[in-house]
Amino acid sequence: MASQQFLTDEQWGILAPLIPSPVRRADRLERPVEHNDRSVMDGVLWILRTGAAMSR
Repeated sequence: MASQQFLTDEQWGILAPLIPSPVRRADRLERPVEHNDRSVMDGVLWILRTGAAMSR
């Protein structure tokens, strides 16, 4: 699947500092991060722009 970014680098530069860092568990037993914040935000914007239904 081709990757398309909906945010420009300038827009991402404004939004990135507003996204909090994930809280880490003290025992470090957690799942590894699969996606970066920008790709998740692009996915949210794609859903909003296309009106696509989210799968369950």
